[in-house]
Amino acid sequence: MIRMFTPADEDAVIRIWLEASKQAHDFVEPGFWEKQELTMRREYLPQSEVWVYDDNMSGEVVGFTALHGNFVAALFVDPSRQGEGIGFQLIEKIKKTTRRSN
Repeated sequence: MIRMFTPADEDAVIRIWLEASKQAHDFVEPGFWEKQELTMRREYLPQSEVWVYDDNMSGEVVGFTALHGNFVAALFVDPSRQGEGIGFQLIEKIKKTTRRSN
């Protein structure tokens, strides 16, 4: 299920962002990403329209996307769940969302 982000989702979203960033950018020192966590919490998430993918079976947030205006600012899926179509579903959701607001 894709739904709007709530404050209760913040830790899961940050965990996914951090794990996926470290994996995708293994050439960057992991400490760099860890130092960005507070900025993500205080600046990026509050300034964005964030949608989460909530696994229907476990109720766990396993992916998210963030819009800044009509631009995709972020798209992250838990590395253990990549390849399941979660990112595709998130993109389809925001395409529908941005069409309605134009």
